Amino acid sequence: MADAKPSNVERISVPLDATPVSDELTKLTAILREICPSDANIGFEFDGKLHLNVQLRRFEDVTRLETALPSLCGGIFHDVRHGQVGRHSFLHRVSALVER
Repeated sequence: MADAKPSNVERISVPLDATPVSDELTKLTAILREICPSDANIGFEFDGKLHLNVQLRRFEDVTRLETALPSLCGGIFHDVRHGQVGRHSFLHRVSALVER
């Protein structure tokens, strides 16, 4: 009976609704929410590389976020920069490359 399987071995099941990428982005967003004002718009873009974009109303918040990003989450935010948001002169954008 070399083909007999032990009866105490259970199959490991992976949930069908597993969303590891979304889960990681949700965790990053929660960390960023702690240091951003409540009206900040936090988003991610992927074009072969993952980019963070945060839209802010006050320039003081831009400076604070630019200073904080490189040290957050073990230093995964690189190439931090800022600019204005398209046709919205009252909005500022802080962008960064996200790398592990």
